[in-house]
Amino acid sequence: MQNIRSLEKSDLVKRTQDLVVVERKATLELVEHLREIERRLLFLEYGYSSLFEFAVKHLGLSEGSAHRRISAMRLMRDVPEAKAKIESGEISLSNASQVQTAFRAAHLKPEQKRETLEKISGMTQKECQSALLELAPNVAAKLLERDRQISEEQYEIKLVVSKEIHGQIDELKAFLAHTLSDAGTSALLVYLVQKELKHQNKKRGLSAEGKNENGEKNANCERENTESDSATVQTKIVRSRKHISNRVRREIWVRAQGQCEASSSNGRCQSRYQLELDHIVPHAKGGVDSVENLRLICRAHNLQHAVESFGRRVMERYCP
Repeated sequence: MQNIRSLEKSDLVKRTQDLVVVERKATLELVEHLREIERRLLFLEYGYSSLFEFAVKHLGLSEGSAHRRISAMRLMRDVPEAKAKIESGEISLSNASQVQTAFRAAHLKPEQKRETLEKISGMTQKECQSALLELAPNVAAKLLERDRQISEEQYEIKLVVSKEIHGQIDELKAFLAHTLSDAGTSALLVYLVQKELKHQNKKRGLSAEGKNENGEKNANCERENTESDSATVQTKIVRSRKHISNRVRREIWVRAQGQCEASSSNGRCQSRYQLELDHIVPHAKGGVDSVENLRLICRAHNLQHAVESFGRRVMERYCP
């Protein structure tokens, strides 16, 4: 610090500018490393179900930093021209994150994406947001929504809905006024979430409602068609296959308790997101639709298993 304080103002500014360039280059290198980790699905080997979880829990990045860097990485993957603009500082990580979110929601053509990058180059975060909302008003919900922890027990959730949905929310509040002690939006959300979770658990035989009076699983509990079986590749390879029975599905969901059954050296995967039924011995290689040969795993582990079973060349279109 003493050395810094002794610098002439011109030297101080020059060195600060140099550090900005170094930081951008280091950030870009980090982003490229994240891309390769995702391409190899290495985060799964460390016991994480997503690159984001790996970046936060293993690399120690904050959630915001991880989100911005992963979004920038995917923007560069989808639009290679973005790399030079991020490296030069024409597009900040925050703006790159906003742009990638908008691109995913708006489904733009490659040329439209390149034109948008040129348009928002050099813009502030607020200017960039306004330009993206003008380009595709329907992306407002994706750009403006927020979900952040504000205390040990509470989260703040910011949503963007249409005028029509807002009116329907008020109408539903009126219908449930006698049911809910608090007619606020948060109380309504809690009520609907708990009701739907109860319904979903019952469907999967994970709650008391999913069992009969003898404690046995009800045969009429419906199963959702959530499996893709090795990222859909086996449906492509084998045109015809028997439907997996509801009894088998239910038994697997109960065994897994609604959590990915894949494991690594760091233990069992904790993911409960995008769970799919997967054949341990692939159907295309003679695997049967039995409880012993089926497992419930997250989409990322399903893809990893497909790559291991059929090779990356076959699975290239499904790989990140």
